[in-house]
Amino acid sequence: MNLSSRTLIAAVLSFALSGLGSSAYAGRGHEVLPPSQAQSQASAWHSSDYSRVRLIRAGVTEDGQDLVGLVFEMEEGWHTYWRSPGRLGLPPTFNWEGSTNVRGVTVRWPLPEYISFEDYETYGYEGRVILPLEISRENPDEPAQLQLAIGYAVCEHVCIPVLGFLAMSLPDRERAPRVRPEFAWAVADALSRVPTTDVEAAGIDISPALLVRSLSAPRALRISISSETPFEDPRVILEGPKGLRFGRPKLVLDSTGRHLEAIVSVSRHGDDEVPFGYGLKITVTGGAMAVLQALPMSMSGDADWNELPIEEADELHEPWLPGPDDMDRPDGEGPPR
Repeated sequence: MNLSSRTLIAAVLSFALSGLGSSAYAGRGHEVLPPSQAQSQASAWHSSDYSRVRLIRAGVTEDGQDLVGLVFEMEEGWHTYWRSPGRLGLPPTFNWEGSTNVRGVTVRWPLPEYISFEDYETYGYEGRVILPLEISRENPDEPAQLQLAIGYAVCEHVCIPVLGFLAMSLPDRERAPRVRPEFAWAVADALSRVPTTDVEAAGIDISPALLVRSLSAPRALRISISSETPFEDPRVILEGPKGLRFGRPKLVLDSTGRHLEAIVSVSRHGDDEVPFGYGLKITVTGGAMAVLQALPMSMSGDADWNELPIEEADELHEPWLPGPDDMDRPDGEGPPR
């Protein structure tokens, strides 16, 4: 996809999604269903030319939240993106405006795949993926109604923006019909693919990142990672605030297979000020384990955080949904508006 195509997609999404959750959106052929018509086991599919999405009910979590799955199915060869897709991706966007008796929604993200796209490495999902949703009700004893306006990109050699509306009821738990076993199993399987934040239980130790000068990049982060068991096909993914860009990690594994060093080029993007070490997260996988934690920064090193090279802004990084509201938050967390 060229830059002009990406700009066009961003413009289409900005215009169309400005009406999400409103009567203007229903006027585009996606009727907002009243609660009495929304299904209690699964929403209707929203289909596009190369993908379709729906919600499925999967039970209740141990801490009393409703567990729902957001199912994406893409045609062969097509993909969509993870929450932090990298240089070339656009993450899904969620707007829960219009939901009732819903305090908040947390999206759990299964580990993504590496996807090569136009000479770039990005993170996303191919085929079929389920994003588990943990939903807290304002009043746990009353029914809830979910209304989700979703925007996402589905891509092969080109990217196509998809706008959809999904509605599903969460019945009174005492009268709720039994959850379909295949839905419960599918969402439980997706949850098993979400990296754990219990790094200690996983037997992983991640040292604070050190900002260094690198032969391959003006500035790089060096991260040492140890495991109680040998790594198998290790991967490292870094995330940070929008003012930073990361290259694909270069990984070096020692002879024991238990000690991994990652060198990741880092640069600033645009004019945003980025406080030292603010908002960094690291995902580490290798074998059966996958962990996610905040990445601390070492205060030592031979490079200055304020001297990170600044890359010129380009159209690949234009925000999907401009504005201060929650509609441009790829984590999907927070109260519905």
